[in-house]
Amino acid sequence: MPNGEIAETFPFAAVFPSEEDVEMEIETAGAEAGVSPLDLDFLLFALPFAFIVDTLDIVLEILGFLGGITKIIGIVIDFVTLLILGGWLYWRLGKIEKSKREHRANLEETVQKGIQRLSKLQKTGEVSPQVFERYMRLYGKQMGTIEKAAARAARKPATRALIRGGLTFLAEFTFILGIIPFWTIMVIFALREK
Repeated sequence: MPNGEIAETFPFAAVFPSEEDVEMEIETAGAEAGVSPLDLDFLLFALPFAFIVDTLDIVLEILGFLGGITKIIGIVIDFVTLLILGGWLYWRLGKIEKSKREHRANLEETVQKGIQRLSKLQKTGEVSPQVFERYMRLYGKQMGTIEKAAARAARKPATRALIRGGLTFLAEFTFILGIIPFWTIMVIFALREK
């Protein structure tokens, strides 16, 4: 293939996935690392701990009508729970983000290998300059697609854990709303993370 004009015979003439497909691949990689209802840390730690704290909160909230000291005890317990369950949520969200970053790196590495192989073929004269330019543009576009999709799929685990934990703490802190089991709800909603 000295002139290399037939794109179909070029060894890397694969169909490049769309931005939506790349984003879906990255999200799928995150979903695989997500929280499962069968994970031991979920079943043996987070869910029972949240349930116990919420039960204690309900009792303290009911007793809060009798005096103010129970509300102060409830706030201290909720703050400690915020630190513990917020740390657990941060750890789980961090695992999801790490999986997404690794998948993104694999996608970028695949494109880089294609660029290197194309460059070698161009140096040996097996690919014409026109085909080389066309595929370099396609590879550049693919790298941009990966960057855009990864940026949309990326979320900061610390920020998300802090927002969720903080909102849960505020809801538990609010008089009367402390009866609702917000810590348990927060832990169960962690199952939806991808």
